[in-house]
Amino acid sequence: QGECGKKGLTRSNARRFAFRLARELGIWNVNGMLRAMSASTFRWWQASYDLDPWGDERADLRAASIVKMVHDVNVKRSARDKPLSDFVIKIGKATPIDHRSKANQDRMEMMGAMIAGRFSAPATLTQQKTFFNRHVAPWAGHFFADLEGAKNSVFYAPVGKIGRAFMQIEAEAFRLSKDN
Repeated sequence: QGECGKKGLTRSNARRFAFRLARELGIWNVNGMLRAMSASTFRWWQASYDLDPWGDERADLRAASIVKMVHDVNVKRSARDKPLSDFVIKIGKATPIDHRSKANQDRMEMMGAMIAGRFSAPATLTQQKTFFNRHVAPWAGHFFADLEGAKNSVFYAPVGKIGRAFMQIEAEAFRLSKDN
């Protein structure tokens, strides 16, 4: 038996995950998959799933956030007030998108560059708030909550907790700002 044999699957959540993994990989023999897989490989798959569950609504929200950002850049101001829900995929199973995607990182970097004035004059508080509410807030809370919930990772869970707290502080600061 492989390292991930019966001893490694005594907890029911691990067993349920093994069946989910086999289904996603198109493997019909779960026990055979587990015998062939090391415990370390199984834990990596499980940690990956903790960060980015397959067929999840969060993937739709991230995709919609990206589409809305592209839409907002390419239309007149008067047409930019569409809610995020107008951009959410409404068919079947969601396609998983990596949370740590370059698009999410780019939004955070763009917000920092706007504040620092790397593109032109530093963004006003109103511009920062608008960008944050449209392009960061819709996905960041879900993202950091997912990271925080990654119980199989000693790194991602604390990063998620700090990131989630930071996003809450940012949202509250914008809410309390003078331009409200």
